[in-house]
Amino acid sequence: MPWGAGVTMCPGRFFATNELKQFVFLMLTYFEFELENPDEEIPSIDVTRWGFGSMQPVRDVQFKYRLRF
Repeated sequence: MPWGAGVTMCPGRFFATNELKQFVFLMLTYFEFELENPDEEIPSIDVTRWGFGSMQPVRDVQFKYRLRF
């Protein structure tokens, strides 16, 4: 569980979630992204990590990025 549960739940979980959203927004605003291999299929999800927060793909997706401005 990414933020804990019950009495041990993280007090900064809302702040951390907002920081992640801001980071993604700024990355998409300031950089251009391009897949290394556009014909590559979407990787499947590693089901062995079920229940541990975000689901991880079984392999990495290679991409390039460059500064937009």
